[in-house]
Amino acid sequence: MSREELLKLRVDPVALGENLEEFALRFQVVSLIKQGATAREALRRLGVDRTPQWATKLMRRYREFGEKGLLDLRRYNGASKVVMTPEVQSIIMRFWHSIPAAGAPKVASLAKKECTRLGLPVPSTSTVKAYLESLPEAVKLTRGGRFDTYDKQAAPTRPAKFTSYANQRFQADHTRLDIWARHLIDGKWEPVELWLTVLLDDYSRAIAGIAISKETANSWSITRTLRHAFLPKVDSRWRVHGICDVLQCDRGADFMSHAVTAALGVLGVAIDPDPPYYPNSKGKVERWFLTLDHGCLRGLPGHMEAMGRSRGAAEKQVHKLLTPEQIEREITEWIVNEYHVRTHSATDRKPIELWEETVHLRTPTEDEVFRALMRMEDRVRTIQPVIQFTRDGNGGSYWCPELLEQYQRSVRVAYNPEDMRRIALFCDKTGEFIAEPWLLDHPDCPYSRDDVKRHANRYRRGLVQRIRKYAQEAEAAQAEAKATAEWEEGRKIVSATPAPSAVSADPEEDEVKAILTSMSKRHRRNRRQ
Repeated sequence: MSREELLKLRVDPVALGENLEEFALRFQVVSLIKQGATAREALRRLGVDRTPQWATKLMRRYREFGEKGLLDLRRYNGASKVVMTPEVQSIIMRFWHSIPAAGAPKVASLAKKECTRLGLPVPSTSTVKAYLESLPEAVKLTRGGRFDTYDKQAAPTRPAKFTSYANQRFQADHTRLDIWARHLIDGKWEPVELWLTVLLDDYSRAIAGIAISKETANSWSITRTLRHAFLPKVDSRWRVHGICDVLQCDRGADFMSHAVTAALGVLGVAIDPDPPYYPNSKGKVERWFLTLDHGCLRGLPGHMEAMGRSRGAAEKQVHKLLTPEQIEREITEWIVNEYHVRTHSATDRKPIELWEETVHLRTPTEDEVFRALMRMEDRVRTIQPVIQFTRDGNGGSYWCPELLEQYQRSVRVAYNPEDMRRIALFCDKTGEFIAEPWLLDHPDCPYSRDDVKRHANRYRRGLVQRIRKYAQEAEAAQAEAKATAEWEEGRKIVSATPAPSAVSADPEEDEVKAILTSMSKRHRRNRRQ
């Protein structure tokens, strides 16, 4: 529209019709700017999702044309006609589907050329972009013939109930947490990403076990989670435990590894892997990750939505981050104090109450779980006062009081690469469980270096006392053996001597009898002692 045509226009609120609200909004923006507010501040105060450049341009048109500059001129320049006709929409969709990698600008460019050639209304790039963004999500997922994506993410599903009591089926999965943690590396704090592995009870929705790792979840972080889920927790408030009947997981190499499969077989747990590339089969645990993020993680320092997802952003604020151990404690507290004790929307019951009322509990011993889930070292070791054991730079000096009683015994070490706080020792000959030493100097270790010295000194004192007792017993046994030998020798001499006549009264014979009598008494006395 020309300048002369614009000046001849008459602003009529009745004629504006549907554009009245837009005209009023523009006038409010202009009014605030006239009173001294900046374009950005005016938009913020009115809650308008527009750019400051838009407001600046609007103010410039108002100064030049007055209230007529606030009109939406598209309805006066012939653009009021319908642009997105079915024919135009069909052309846009044809280019959008045929070139799956093309963005909205490219699709708009091709559609404009085609519409111009056919004499159809030509849509703007913004109109094409808005149209594509308004498409249903299911339509977007099928772009380029990817109907399998639609089938997995958007196809209607019907919930299926596979369980009738707690601990019948656990759903297992792991995910990268959207939170940064800090880890001490070579004396310097560095930001690290965390991976969380979870076992969720299908029936009650209670959480059976978790494990946090600084590395991408693997088979051994899964064994940590299984051990945490199957055995009673150290925190008595977290009462969910026991072996499940079925473990439902995806078909990843970690869950389907020989180590995990063999461990589950030993413990009598059937494994039910999802179909390939269909993670939505275990949607309950997938949905729980979102509940954890919104209910717990977003309230902790270091969440990626607030801090940023780049490592550089995390390094600038590394002093604000929590350690992995602290984050694990926060998650545990949230599970115990909030998630387990509030009513679940799907079951209309509190998870911990429903678990306690319906659980079929099958609790293994710690020895059974440790044997099934830990990795066994091939090397045969000899027990020393302190066991030196490392794997991939982790480990160190391990000790527990039981090592003193098993000194020099041949053993093999069972360990978990994801949790090197403690190891297990098994007899090389019989496979008998012997001891579970802890990593000295670790914050979770129940023993200190002073305990090692104190127990060693105590054991040494007891050993000296036992040696003295053994020496005394040996001396007594030696004296008894000497007396017995003398007595036997005397008896042989007497037996070899001819019997004396009845009238004989030899003084030497009386002396021999006296000696033998004395030796016999001394022998009986020593035996009584």
